[in-house]
Amino acid sequence: MNKFFCPISNSKKFKKLFSIKKFPIFMGVTKTKKKFKFQTLNWWINTKTGNVQINPKIPLNQLYFKSHGSGTTGKVWSDHHNLFYNLTKPFMKGNICEIGGGNNSVLNKISSFLKIEAFYSFDKNLKLKKENKKIIKVNKFFNLDYFKKKKKS
Repeated sequence: MNKFFCPISNSKKFKKLFSIKKFPIFMGVTKTKKKFKFQTLNWWINTKTGNVQINPKIPLNQLYFKSHGSGTTGKVWSDHHNLFYNLTKPFMKGNICEIGGGNNSVLNKISSFLKIEAFYSFDKNLKLKKENKKIIKVNKFFNLDYFKKKKKS
C-alpha cells in the first residue's frame, strides 16, 4: 500500500472496512466466450478524513477492456446528460477536461469550439463524428503532472 493515500489529507492511515472475494473485474456482456478475471475487492476508510477507497486498484486496461456504454441507455441518463450540459455550457471556455463523460455526452453536445482552447477527453473509447484539433484524446490515467507538462510544451 505504498502509493495508497488520502487525496484530501495525504494521510496513509487506513482501516479495512470489508472485502468481497472473487469479485469479477469486468461486469458486462460479450458476444464471445471469454475467460474473465476475478480479484478480491477491498474497501478502506481513511481514519483521519473518512475518505473511502478501493485498494488495490485494477489496471485500467483490464477494467475497461471493452466499452460497456455506461450512461448511454435510458431516459434518466439522457435527461442527466442534458441537464449537466445545460448547467456547464455557460462556463465552457479555455481548457476543458472531461473525465468519465458517459461516452462523451458533454463533448458530443458542443456545437461551437470558438471559446474553447483545448478539450481533454480521458476516454479510451473516444469516437469522434468529425476531426477537431482542439479535442485531445488521453488514453492513460491522469494526475496533476499531466497538465503541468502539457502547459510547458
